[in-house]
Amino acid sequence: MLDGLSGNEIVGSVNGALKKRFHTPLYGTFILAWAAFHWDFLYTALFVNQDLIYKKTGLLKNEYLHHTFFNYGSLQFYLLWLLPFLVTWLIIWKLPRYLLIPAFKKDQQYRTEQRKITLSEERQIELEETKREETSVKRLDVTKDRVRKEKAIVDIDPTALWPDEYAQFKEANLHHRLIPIMEAVYEHAGATKVASEMYGVDPVFEVPMESLVTADTNDLIKFDRTKEKIELTEKGKYFIKRFSSDKG
Repeated sequence: MLDGLSGNEIVGSVNGALKKRFHTPLYGTFILAWAAFHWDFLYTALFVNQDLIYKKTGLLKNEYLHHTFFNYGSLQFYLLWLLPFLVTWLIIWKLPRYLLIPAFKKDQQYRTEQRKITLSEERQIELEETKREETSVKRLDVTKDRVRKEKAIVDIDPTALWPDEYAQFKEANLHHRLIPIMEAVYEHAGATKVASEMYGVDPVFEVPMESLVTADTNDLIKFDRTKEKIELTEKGKYFIKRFSSDKG
C-alpha cells in the first residue's frame, strides 16, 4: 500500500494521525500528564547544553538522559510511567462521573429553576394584565350601560337628569353666572344689552359674555343674536328656580 505514496504524502498522513490522536481526550490527557511527570527530562533534552552535562557528569547528553530517566532498575522509572496512566484514568473516567457530571447536572437544575421562576413571573404579569383588561372592559360596559339608560330616561322624560346637571353646574361654581341672565329676562324683557337713554354710547346694562356662553352651551336659553335677546328654556327656568331656592 505504501508503494504508491510519495514521501510527502506519508509524512502528511503521519502528522494527521498524530494530530488527531493528540486532540482526542484520552491521548491528549495522557501526553499532558506524562509531560508533567517528566518535565525535567523534557527540559534537559531540549534546553540543557551537552557540554554542560559532559562537564558535570562526564557523560554525553543521550547517555545522561538514558542513565538518569530510563534506569529500568529504579522504582522511580516505573512510577513515573504508571502515574500518567493513573492520572489519565482518573481524569477521563472518574472525574466526570463524580465531579463534572454532578456539577453539570446541578448547573442545569439551577438554570431550570431560573427558567421556572421567569415563566412564573411572566405568567403572573399576563394574569394581572388580563385582570386589568377585564376590569377596563367591565367599566366600559358599565359606562355604556349607564349612558344607554340615561338616554332612555331622557327620551322618556328630558327633565329627569336636570337635578344632577344642576348639582354639577353648582359644583363647578357656575351658578353665579345666572344672575345677569335673570336680570336680562326679568328686568329688561330679555334684552342682553340696554343702551343709555341720555348718551346712547355706554350701555346701562349688558349681560357678560361668559354668562351668555355658559347659559347657551347648557341649553338654558334661546338666544336671538339679531335682536340681542334671550329667552329661558324649560331647563333654564328649572335652573333659575333652583338657584333662587338656594339663595333663599
